[in-house]
Amino acid sequence: MLSQTFKINTMEDYLAYFVNKVNEPIFSTSLPIVKERILEICRELEEEIDGINKENFFQRWATINSLESQIWILLELSEVTAKKGKTVFTEEEVVITAKEDCRSYFKEKCGMTLLDETPHSLHFSID
Repeated sequence: MLSQTFKINTMEDYLAYFVNKVNEPIFSTSLPIVKERILEICRELEEEIDGINKENFFQRWATINSLESQIWILLELSEVTAKKGKTVFTEEEVVITAKEDCRSYFKEKCGMTLLDETPHSLHFSID
């Protein structure tokens, strides 16, 4: 049986997922810096998406991929920290790691190593 195709229909749908995640109690009580960074990235994403036109599409797409990968890294590292019940990383380390590792995030999520040739796809275009 094939799974349903996943599609985001509006910017509001897209960003609401991340906003709802950071509105979970753990972010307000234990991860306020990470929460604020994710909300900041959501604002940046909205600006990037709103500003897309045919002349800047590819640059903006790369920036959008970079910002989104930062959010996913922030969420994943926050989950690790929360599950352990102790501080594995400081919030500052989580934010720095997200900025540094965003360039390889989608490649790694697709099972590739950093040494693998990056496929010629918009999915891997990162700014």
